[in-house]
Amino acid sequence: GVHIKDVFVKENQQFNYYILKPVGTKKIKKVTFLFHGLNEKNWEKYFPWGKAICEQTNSAIVFFPIAFHMDRAPLSWSEKRKMFELSEQRKIKFPNVVNSSLSNVAISMRLHAMPQRMIWSGLQTYYDVIQFIENCKNNNHPLIDKDFNFNIFAYSIGGLLAEILKLSNYKNYFVNTKLCLFCSGAVVNRISPVSKFILDSEANIALYAYLAEHFNKFLEKDALLHHYIEEDHIEGEVFNAMLEYQKKRKFRENLFKKVEHQIYAIALQKDFVIPPFEVMNTLQG
Repeated sequence: GVHIKDVFVKENQQFNYYILKPVGTKKIKKVTFLFHGLNEKNWEKYFPWGKAICEQTNSAIVFFPIAFHMDRAPLSWSEKRKMFELSEQRKIKFPNVVNSSLSNVAISMRLHAMPQRMIWSGLQTYYDVIQFIENCKNNNHPLIDKDFNFNIFAYSIGGLLAEILKLSNYKNYFVNTKLCLFCSGAVVNRISPVSKFILDSEANIALYAYLAEHFNKFLEKDALLHHYIEEDHIEGEVFNAMLEYQKKRKFRENLFKKVEHQIYAIALQKDFVIPPFEVMNTLQG
């Protein structure tokens, strides 16, 4: 079931999300989207974060799941016995694999086989967030006022989604949106996601080769991907600029410069996945 075609993952098409709102609030006018990290299966560690933000900013929290994560992934991808067996098989097939585990084997196998899944799931989530915002603006949400304003708190890979939303500024929706990036903010080729909880080394090698080393070649072969990255889609252009430090650097840094007063990043000194100096390099230029 790990290699099921993405279009057949029914949990990803219709999914639940959580809203935490201030006590006594009827129609919400202030929202903070909370975006999670890569390979997350449940919201447990994020609920205390959301509660603190809700109480200290008087803002409702929308816990928004990335495609194929959280409730948007089949339960079988989290079944420990099945995933342990898959991980053991993967270690036999790839004897030099580093950090293969029952926690990361499903996403590692899927991205190893088709690294472009990271792009498509990100693009789907991008438009899911846009659709959510437009539903609210059209007064179709039972809790959120149509004249609401919103900010984003994003962790790890969720920060990449937040940056693309902010910098592409679809229909000017994000012009006043502030971002708080926690352990996040660096371009893709300057992060190291090899961890028992994120990706194994084989998946990371495939992802790096696809997104950083040979991306332009893959664009030539994939007409649909070329359409979104190269042909009049600002979100694709921004994503492309966030892949590699030297690629489209002037374009990227000019965008960040325009909104620098609206972005706040918190990095951890001993974070080896998204090192603090790489966050500073990306955001400060």
